[in-house]
Amino acid sequence: MYQELVKTWCDGLLQHQITNSPHLEYNGGIMCPSCTGIHGRCADAIYPLTYLADKTGDMQYLESAKLLFQWSERNAIVADGAYINDSNNDWKGITVFAAISLGETLYYHDHILDDDTKLMWTERFKIASEYMYDLIDQLIDNTNINYTIATAAALAIADRYLGVPKYKAKAYDLAHLALEFIDSDGLIFGEGHPPTAITAKGCRAVDLAYNTEESLANLLTYATIEQDSVVYDEVIRSMETHMNFMLPDGSWDNSWGARNAKWSYWGSRSSDGCQNAYGILANENPVFGEVAYRNSRLMESCTQDGLLLGGPMYASAGEPACSHHTFAHVKSIVTMLNHGIEPSGGLSLPVESAQGVRFYQSIHVHQVAKGPWRASVSDYDYDYDVEEGNPTGGAITLLWHNTAGPLVAATMTTYQLTEPTNMQIPFQQSPFCQTPRIEYAQDGVYYRSINDKTAAVTYSEEDEAITVTATGVLRDGAQAGSTAYTKQYTFTDNSVGLTVRTEAGAAVYRLPVISKNTDIVTVSADTVQITTDNANITVYCASGISVESIPQPLSNPSFDNGKAKTLSRTFNPVAGFEAVPILFSLQPNEETEILIQVLEIQ
Repeated sequence: MYQELVKTWCDGLLQHQITNSPHLEYNGGIMCPSCTGIHGRCADAIYPLTYLADKTGDMQYLESAKLLFQWSERNAIVADGAYINDSNNDWKGITVFAAISLGETLYYHDHILDDDTKLMWTERFKIASEYMYDLIDQLIDNTNINYTIATAAALAIADRYLGVPKYKAKAYDLAHLALEFIDSDGLIFGEGHPPTAITAKGCRAVDLAYNTEESLANLLTYATIEQDSVVYDEVIRSMETHMNFMLPDGSWDNSWGARNAKWSYWGSRSSDGCQNAYGILANENPVFGEVAYRNSRLMESCTQDGLLLGGPMYASAGEPACSHHTFAHVKSIVTMLNHGIEPSGGLSLPVESAQGVRFYQSIHVHQVAKGPWRASVSDYDYDYDVEEGNPTGGAITLLWHNTAGPLVAATMTTYQLTEPTNMQIPFQQSPFCQTPRIEYAQDGVYYRSINDKTAAVTYSEEDEAITVTATGVLRDGAQAGSTAYTKQYTFTDNSVGLTVRTEAGAAVYRLPVISKNTDIVTVSADTVQITTDNANITVYCASGISVESIPQPLSNPSFDNGKAKTLSRTFNPVAGFEAVPILFSLQPNEETEILIQVLEIQ
């Protein structure tokens, strides 16, 4: 499976590599079918392409890698030797990922390179390593922790291949500094500006996807190369905590994460993949291998025409793949293969046996497990640089059922391009918020439960039910507002009950339920039923229920660009799901009770 997936993705990338343009600056680059440009980091694919040439003997892959290197030399490297993220983005920290990619390529595969190519790639690796050695001291205090950790890995790789003592010493310092960013639960924090930020609730900047797909992997790379048992043991402890957030289908629950703007259901849009950590330790801990296997299988299912889509329903929504997902994530599969790891499924994940409630202080997330249901409830009060980014307020940010799979997956409250060159704008429509919420509008301003950073969440556990209660104030993005609300979630083996109440007049409760547009939806006065391939999902409310009308596509209806379609669902690039936008009208100071049930189709 792993070898086949690498070949599928590399072949998909090569379908978009420019090789015969009269404009020299384009040749060798990989054109992104979504962003209609060439991403500055596409030369990271040098590593998997060279791997394939080595393992298959097909030198077309090596020739493509050489073209990528030449493109990168012309377009992605500036005068001081740094790589830039894109032609219109001057961020130079990504030099570290180019260094890792080149360093791993040289270490594992330099024996297939001709002398001139080996010399050029080695010289560039030396320059990139030296640049990061100098740059990292300027970045530590004001950028995300993943860069500190990645530089530790890059310098360890450089120490292994180049034998420069100062790299070994600096890698040690950076890795041991990173240990200070692992909390008592085992979560890595620091994915924010500054990385040491702490909120009024005592929360930290934690992003599940960046941790599992980048930071843990790079800490493990450092610890393995330098045989640092202190770091190694902490990585193991942290990996055990993080895998509590993997769902049975191999997805990562980053619905609450600091950087959930880039959340794709299988991970994050431009990080490298959990296989660099969990897969590499598969022989030591078979459950780690299960994590890598299930995640790889999920990514395989989200692959179309050789490229990794940004989520499970990009294809049904008619949205194209961004090439960044593929050239980033293929690297981690290759590293796993270079460690001799083969697929091994059949074990249980922690989430599958979990029951009860687990609370994480540094993110104010309650994980709920009751019967077939899994949920995350968040009152996390950290925002990553923008207002109305991360949902909070005691929202259900993820709801999962063993038969139906994901029913709810939270998105940014207002979809914003926090990283414009690393995010997509849908062709079909404006992205709709898919986080369940109470809201009302006044003078053109929306006041929402999912904006309230001061909300409080409590819970109680009994044999028959788990009850989670959130209380707060409806707020706008600037935290203005004074109208109280209460949301109560009751989890039993057979259902999830929602009871919502607010003092506001003309308020509504929005419940977007995940459903691809081929599912059958039946609506009556008090019930919405969604029939999927394997489940009947029923949402019931005695006081009335409706499905919100969806505006027409942004495309000019008189212009057929081949992408417009009839809309029957909302869509959001975050997580990558379509959803049925179910709506409930709320009466002031009255409770509205909603019941969600799932029955398996026999």
